[in-house]
Amino acid sequence: PLNGETPRQITDTPENERWVRWSPDGKMISYHTRSKQTRILHVINANDKISKVINDNCLTSTWSPDSKSLVILSNNELIIVSLNGKIMKRITGLKDLNLTDTSAPRYSPDKKYLAFISYKNDDSFIYLYSIENGNFTKLAFDVLDDYKYAMRWSPDGKWLRPVSIF
Repeated sequence: PLNGETPRQITDTPENERWVRWSPDGKMISYHTRSKQTRILHVINANDKISKVINDNCLTSTWSPDSKSLVILSNNELIIVSLNGKIMKRITGLKDLNLTDTSAPRYSPDKKYLAFISYKNDDSFIYLYSIENGNFTKLAFDVLDDYKYAMRWSPDGKWLRPVSIF
């Protein structure tokens, strides 16, 4: 709590929780744990400590603006899943775009687009996916001199800024 109250633990798993994110409505938290070579996506209600597994092979995830679903990369597919793990929509398979990996899916401020970084060999690309019509647009290309792992939209939705590890 930011008001000075004592912090409280809400998870109790033997694994390390990573990639922790609040839902946009502030009621839930998503996080990943590792299990051998996969990442398991969990969602927990911040008030009652009840956690559930959403996907057991999730490499990356982001909340939908309405906090009712998540966009995840699982089994080389970008998909939208409900909070019970049910597939709501298949966005694309990476092979369909001739890609080998992807990360950092992010909704635009107006909720009309989903941007993500994708990779093939030593090249990286920023793609834009239209929620309305399902079209993909390749926005940028870069040689992987520095690995980009996240993106931020400008508040007005006119710009995307990739973030590098280094």
